[in-house]
Amino acid sequence: MFKFPGEAKVKHFIKDVVEPAMVEVQKELATHGWKANITKEENGVTFQLERDEKLDFYYQVIATEHEIPEAHSENSKYDTHWQADVYIRNGALGYELYGCSQDEVIRDLIDQLEQYFNFVDSAPGQLPWNTVS
Repeated sequence: MFKFPGEAKVKHFIKDVVEPAMVEVQKELATHGWKANITKEENGVTFQLERDEKLDFYYQVIATEHEIPEAHSENSKYDTHWQADVYIRNGALGYELYGCSQDEVIRDLIDQLEQYFNFVDSAPGQLPWNTVS
């Protein structure tokens, strides 16, 4: 039987697991001279990395409500459940983090950051918000 989390559980997860993970990454980046900002929001938290006084990387985890899959709706007294969905600058990534450990969240954030920088390095000037002069 599947148990789907409610709003309060997902929001606590974001506050107690995701946010501290972001703070750890922020501290590590600061030791290398990188400036990262963390913004708490009503339904989530956002991590933003700045380079050259400009926003360069954006990673957000938001508590979002979803319908319970039809295959599991018979066993649930609710029609919806909540997820800790991951977003980057261009939208949702299609997965959530609820249930992950703090280390797993750190790994996901670092993986997304590395993928972003690999893309920037392989396609300079291709980003609409950061063109090559």
